[in-house]
Amino acid sequence: MKTPSYISQFLVVLIILGFVEVASSRYVDQATIDQRLRDKYSPIFLTSLSAIRSLGKPASDKIRAVHAVSHRVVPSGPNQLHN
Repeated sequence: MKTPSYISQFLVVLIILGFVEVASSRYVDQATIDQRLRDKYSPIFLTSLSAIRSLGKPASDKIRAVHAVSHRVVPSGPNQLHN
């Protein structure tokens, strides 16, 4: 008789682990997930957007207020990239 190969044994173990993982998971509906994401991330996004808007008027009318961050003054020093 031929002994089973290690690859087939490995695949059987992976399939069993997959079934165990699916069986131990709980179902969460999409509305609950959306509510949790809104509660978790909404204040962060609102705060960052208000910070961008509060930086002032953009340099020209062609650039919207959201892009005002890219026109800040870079600090001067010996190495301007690392200040």
